[in-house]
Amino acid sequence: MSGLLTTARWRELADDLPESPDAVRALVVAYLALLPLRTLALTRALHAGDAVAVRTAARSLHVGSAMVGAHLLADRCHAVERHVAAQGCDQDAARSVEAARDAADATGRVLVALLRRCDELVAHAPDGLDPAR
Repeated sequence: MSGLLTTARWRELADDLPESPDAVRALVVAYLALLPLRTLALTRALHAGDAVAVRTAARSLHVGSAMVGAHLLADRCHAVERHVAAQGCDQDAARSVEAARDAADATGRVLVALLRRCDELVAHAPDGLDPAR
């Protein structure tokens, strides 16, 4: 999947969650609160050379990111998972983790901006998202 984010997932969540868009907003806020902690856990696990912890942290970021429509970060975390499972905590894993951290930073910035438009996006979520809009 290409692209940083799609808010179409927010509309799907709104359909599944009672009290939307408040529930969607709360989910995204919780994700944003955990994003730096999960990213730090991923980095620390890599530096420790703990392949199991890297895969666990990457999986956590992958699943949460997919839930809020952060596809680029989800894809990058999935790549970390696959690489570490096959090759361990080598230099390529470090590059993959760095790419995931970069995507996490970008995702966080865009999600903060999108929260201001949560009501509108939940009501009319586009298939893709232009963060400049």
